Amino acid sequence: MHIRDYEKRCTLFPIALLGFAVLLVLAMTAVSAPAFAEDMIVTDTSGQDISFDPEAMTETEPLLETEAVYEVPAGLTDVLKKDTPTGKAARMTDEERSAFVKKMVLANSARELWKRHDNVSTTFRLFDEESLTWKEYCCSYTDKTLRYYDDWTPGIEELRLLIRGENDCVEDYTISKRFVRFLNASGQPYRRPLSDPVTLDEDTQDETLLMIRNTGDVLIAVTQLTESSVIRLGLESAEDMQDGSFYSCTYLLDPETLDVLMMQISLHAAEDARGASCTVKDLRNISCSYDHGMTPFAETGLTGLLRHMDPEKVWEEQNLRTVTVTLDPGEETEQVFSLTALKGDPVSFTLPGGYALYADEALTTVWIDNGDYVSDLSLWGAAAG
Repeated sequence: MHIRDYEKRCTLFPIALLGFAVLLVLAMTAVSAPAFAEDMIVTDTSGQDISFDPEAMTETEPLLETEAVYEVPAGLTDVLKKDTPTGKAARMTDEERSAFVKKMVLANSARELWKRHDNVSTTFRLFDEESLTWKEYCCSYTDKTLRYYDDWTPGIEELRLLIRGENDCVEDYTISKRFVRFLNASGQPYRRPLSDPVTLDEDTQDETLLMIRNTGDVLIAVTQLTESSVIRLGLESAEDMQDGSFYSCTYLLDPETLDVLMMQISLHAAEDARGASCTVKDLRNISCSYDHGMTPFAETGLTGLLRHMDPEKVWEEQNLRTVTVTLDPGEETEQVFSLTALKGDPVSFTLPGGYALYADEALTTVWIDNGDYVSDLSLWGAAAG
């Protein structure tokens, strides 16, 4: 049985779809769990070979089709100094700068965003210093029903994830070709479609506005990241950097709606202790497009995941199994959770904090995963100890 705390797979951008989307990898043969859950995970997987070999499920992936993206004007942030607003931002009061950032966050909250749009697609990029070009490593699609995420970060096995509604979740490890279903018995949803952040995390409102400029086509706002954002992104802590060094985020916004069109994180590294001279290093960016639907690339991944989220719509009954968890059996608080999975697909369980799974209703035998992903499975859960 694998009972593990979450480990971060990647924290490459401050977008809330990585808040659900900061994906996690558990060591060795353990199955990953969605980062948006905070409860203990008990994972039905051992990595043992099984005899069942379901229908081949690999799809040919087309090349990623990218749309034209906005670009940050060259040298725009070179003049910035830590904790020092410039230009129009310098002529604003602290209250006015704070009010603008909060207005930007509110405009991009789920409550406001879904009033204006039906879906959001995003593309993540890292700056490659060898080729001096931006290289894509992740994409996502979000609407009021679905959240799809595909991460092919170099050096890590490609991982696709789909959440439908609040609790339907499936992952696809594209190299090991193992699909993983999630059974959520925690009482907390994996996603709240109408309220979870979509493009901006809530702590964005604590960032300091350093620059603001309206070009007519876009409204440019540059902020200084907070220490909490730096930690969440997995960046080097400012406390470990030379005095005067800091991270900025450049937001390209729609001038009328404040929709985020692009975000770009840069490191401003001080060259002396006074921060009198700095070098600016662009690190990551993300572009957002609205109401264009899914790209063919994303549709391909989504189709494969749906075949395992709704296996009864694709495969014959003899290829399916039922997995059931009963919490607090025999008590007034008893709850039953069940799903249908394709034979061969492991199931990862999300439980309330402090709960353990048992192989018998009397709760005398702690359940140990035996690597059988073909047979029906009934388990019982209760607070451990």
